[in-house]
Amino acid sequence: MSTQLDLEATFYSREQSTLADGTVQLPATGEFGITLQEALAGQSPLQCAVDPNVIHLLTEFTLRLWDGQEVSAKALDVGTDIKGNRIDIYVDTNNEAIDLGRQSVIAIFEVEDPQDPQDASDGDDSDNQ
Repeated sequence: MSTQLDLEATFYSREQSTLADGTVQLPATGEFGITLQEALAGQSPLQCAVDPNVIHLLTEFTLRLWDGQEVSAKALDVGTDIKGNRIDIYVDTNNEAIDLGRQSVIAIFEVEDPQDPQDASDGDDSDNQ
């Protein structure tokens, strides 16, 4: 079972995260993800900045992009301007972030269904004899 959340996506780049001395700023969780292009090439998880009041940090989810493609993503960072149903997606370059602008995306979260009959006993306890 899954739940979906409509989000407005903006983009931040690896270039923005690199300091003058060449070191890369750690995401809020201290864990790095990958960029959108790397995720589209099959690597995972895509690094995203979220409002932790909406999506908890370290949450893993599927992100359905504006063009219908889906990638594995993880909430690894926060952004000062990321409030409510907004998400900031990590990309390679400032130009890529600017070109992508704002996009509508959907976060898909897998949740366990406590009523799932596959999780319940089938009443046949013959295996227990």
